[in-house]
This record gives sequence, structure tokens and C-alpha cells, in this order.
Amino acid sequence: MKTLKFKKTVIVGPGLIGASLGLCLRKTGICREIIGVARHDATIRKALKIGAISKGEADLKKAVSGADLVILAAPVNAIKDVLRDIGKKIESGCLVFDVGSTKKEILAAAKKFLNKNSFFIGTHPMAGSEKSGPEFARADLFRDSITFVVRPAGADKDAFSRVCALWQKTGSRVHEIKAQEHDSIVAQISHLPHILSAALVNSVAPARLKFAAGGFKDTTRIAGGEINMWADILLTNKKEVLRSLFSLEKEIARIKKSVSAGNTAALLRELKAAKQKRDSLNG
Repeated sequence: MKTLKFKKTVIVGPGLIGASLGLCLRKTGICREIIGVARHDATIRKALKIGAISKGEADLKKAVSGADLVILAAPVNAIKDVLRDIGKKIESGCLVFDVGSTKKEILAAAKKFLNKNSFFIGTHPMAGSEKSGPEFARADLFRDSITFVVRPAGADKDAFSRVCALWQKTGSRVHEIKAQEHDSIVAQISHLPHILSAALVNSVAPARLKFAAGGFKDTTRIAGGEINMWADILLTNKKEVLRSLFSLEKEIARIKKSVSAGNTAALLRELKAAKQKRDSLNG
């Protein structure tokens, strides 16, 4: 594996995840110069203020010129647009990876648009918050988390190893996975909880929300996430999200049937199974 050092790194979208990566990579000394690219000047100013980037740039194509590492930390559909825009502009040998929450569509866009002499790897760190923006970034955000890494067909082995090593430097545990399996897993453990959280909030009359306590607030915290980003995520993983919703509907129907019939034994079985699964989790 080549030395894990980069002369010019570009982070497209220095929000929570992008800026946290910037902080971590500057701290570890992996990246000499980090350029942040964002649509809003305020995002660049905040990322500069916390030290996540060394310079801001509004012109995407200018920013990636001469870069040897490009990190795509924008919403999923924006990542696909960026791949199209920078496809022929990045240097030969440049390493590119994304941090998007779905993988199949992003990998397809990378295959379609990127310069054949560059290297693309798909990644997704399972870390973050319902908060967004560089002001919430932390250098230790990825510590003890899992990062999914997808190796596209025919991907350069050295490029893949370097991306894995970079994520390990953040304190994250790397898990290699195929794009289809990734999208199926996150539909259940990440995307479905967000839908549930949003649906639960919307099911309560506004006048009653003032009485909400810890349980409701804990359960619905993620409904406070950035709505445009989440719309992108759900619609770019439509098939797996619908499959997960169908599975959930069956579980709800079983509980509804038990409650409707006053069947204590059946209801206890459902609750016990859920408790045992939840108790097996760490945290």
C-alpha cells in the first residue's frame, strides 16, 4: 500500500460528517491541505473557524484541479451531480470516495462519470447526529463506529486499502460489504427508524406535544434531521425502504391483533421478543 499521505484534499460538503472528517484528517496529519467546497458561504466560514478545512472554494471544478483525494460528503443526489460535474476534471490517479447513506445509485454514477484513470470507493460511516452543519463537527465522531466500505467491481486494490486505512485512522471499524447488502441493511437499521420517528411525531396532535417526556423525545429525536437529505436517502433506496416498511407493517399488525383481541399471551410474546433483541445490543 502506498503511503497514506495526501497533498491536496477536497471535501465537497463540509457539514457534520465532512467537517468531522476534516478535523480528524488534519489532526492525524494525513492531509497537508484540505479545501472545502460548499454552496453556502456560511458553511465555509464555519468550517474554517473550527479548523476543519484550510481553505474554502466556491468553484467545484477549480477546487478538484490537482487534488489527489476528493471526499464527497453531500446529500446522495448531490453526490451524483458532483460526480457528473467533476468526472473529467479530476487528475489521473486521484482517489475519490463518498460518505453517502445509500450506495447502489452512487456507485452507478461513479462508474458512468468518473475518469477511468481515477479510483472510486464507496463508503458510509455509521456515525452522526440529527444535527447538521460544521458547527456540530467533532474530530472523534467516528471513534468506535462502523464504516461500511464498498469495493466496486474491478476496483484498484491499493485504492481500496488506502480508503480502509484512512477510515481506521479515524478510529472507525471497517466492514467491507456489497452495495446491495449495504442498502438492505441500512434500510432496516437507519432509514426505517427515521420514517417511524417522523410518523410518530406526525401522529400526535400538536397541542399534546407539550406533554411529551423522555420516552417520546428519545424515540423521535432523529425526526429532527435535515429533511432534504432524508428525502434523498429514502428515494434513492426506494426498493429496500418499501421492503422494510412491509416487514414493519406485519409486526404492527400482529401487535394490533393481540391488543384488539385482548390476547395477553400473544402480546407478551411480541414484547418479550423485542426486549430480548434490544437487550442484546450494545448501548
